[in-house]
Amino acid sequence: MKILHQIYAIYCYLIMVIALVAFFLFFENIYLPTTVSAPLGNPISINVFLLDFMLISLFGIQHSIMARDWFKNSLKDFLPPVLERVTFLLMSSITLAIIVRFWQPFGGIIWDVRNTFTEYLLFIIGGMGGIIVFLSAQAISSHSFIGWEQITTKNAQTEPSFVTPSFYRFVRHPIYFGLLLLFWSVPLLSFSGLFFNLLMTLYIIIGATFEERNLRLTFGEIYQTYQRFVPMLIPFTKFR
Repeated sequence: MKILHQIYAIYCYLIMVIALVAFFLFFENIYLPTTVSAPLGNPISINVFLLDFMLISLFGIQHSIMARDWFKNSLKDFLPPVLERVTFLLMSSITLAIIVRFWQPFGGIIWDVRNTFTEYLLFIIGGMGGIIVFLSAQAISSHSFIGWEQITTKNAQTEPSFVTPSFYRFVRHPIYFGLLLLFWSVPLLSFSGLFFNLLMTLYIIIGATFEERNLRLTFGEIYQTYQRFVPMLIPFTKFR
């Protein structure tokens, strides 16, 4: 049975990699015929606005529901617990693919610094964001993060321990911080790109807030102390 679980996990990872590459090209406005901000000049209409809003909402709803304990418990009747994480990644990848496929850019340009020195500065900032995301995932065990550890070990659940490695010493959610750097460091931004970034930023804030509640319940006073000294999303700020 374990080999079947591993084959399923590899399939999920393949879909995830394809979806992440497409999503990166999408919000960076490169190569794809339709991206978050291009083609430029499409008029704003209520139908397009609502469609894009529903696409981002779909992503937020999928993440929020599948991350809740009650949903995870309901899956146990027909999905082995060891496959819960990789299935979450698969569904997240599908929602990202839906956004890339059906997103409708609208509005004019807010900024366009392509082929300028500023583009290289933004590229460096975005690259830093990507590195922060990667290293932060590694710091909390990347195998567990993608679900491989759950499949290859006997126990699907391990007792959580509170640690603050790497960037977690400076910000409580460094993965979210890295994503914010990626989203906001694009050289081309139209009104639809701004709309996308604002909604994703709002989702990140809401998602982090829900995670904080679960972490307080799990770790109690030690996490509350951590909250008092380390910012939630932006390092070296007073926003706790």
